[in-house]
Formats: sequence, C-alpha cells, structure tokens
Amino acid sequence: MVKVGDTFTIKGVTLEIREVLPYTTFSGIKQFMIGYVLKDRGYISPVAHFWFNVNDDIRPIVEQVVDYYIQVRDSILRGTK
Repeated sequence: MVKVGDTFTIKGVTLEIREVLPYTTFSGIKQFMIGYVLKDRGYISPVAHFWFNVNDDIRPIVEQVVDYYIQVRDSILRGTK
C-alpha cells in the first residue's frame, strides 16, 4: 500500500508521494489518485498526479513517470534558470 511520504529513487531522480486519494470508479473499481513531486539536481517539480488500481504495483508506474521526466528534463531545467 502506498502512503504519503513514500519515496522512490530511480536513475538519480526521487519521486515523493504527497497525496493518496482513494476512490471507487462508477464500475466499482477501487483506485488511487496519487499526487507526487519529482526531486532532481536541486529542482523540485510542482505537484502532479497519476491514477492506478489499488491492487496494481506502483513501481512500474513510477518508473514510467521518471523515464518520461528524464526525456524532457533538459527543457524543464533550462526553463528554471
């Protein structure tokens, strides 16, 4: 179970969980909306969100989020200087 304050460090980037909001879809599927920030090289992102099923493993989703961030990191960090 994921909880607020959990951190995952992948490829030098840390994803920190800031919000965990459980809810049930109209079809009765239990899900979480997760609010997170990314921490990298002194940069802390604004809070962003992803959704996943309660019974799924969060790690593949976190890896996908971090991989995408790494793809666009240079343009993000260039905009913060």
